[in-house]
Amino acid sequence: MAPQGRHHLRWRSKGDSGLLDRSSRPRKTPLGTAAATEAHVCRQQQDRKLGPARIGPTLGLPASTVHRTLTRHVRNRLTSVHLLRQRRGS
Repeated sequence: MAPQGRHHLRWRSKGDSGLLDRSSRPRKTPLGTAAATEAHVCRQQQDRKLGPARIGPTLGLPASTVHRTLTRHVRNRLTSVHLLRQRRGS
């Protein structure tokens, strides 16, 4: 169906309010990563100070999924504190 047809049907069923901007964000993500898995990824990154390429195989996940998870939790970069700890051996 052409976009004009969808807009017309929406206008007929909902009136002028049906023509307002709507979010294109998905309402559900049934194939999304489970919260427990995301927590496990974050815990591994925090405890072991590893990147996605090293965490992924240990958890049986693709590195891209691990990277996306770490990015979502704003943990995708090893900070200078992590790097200093690695150099000191602690």
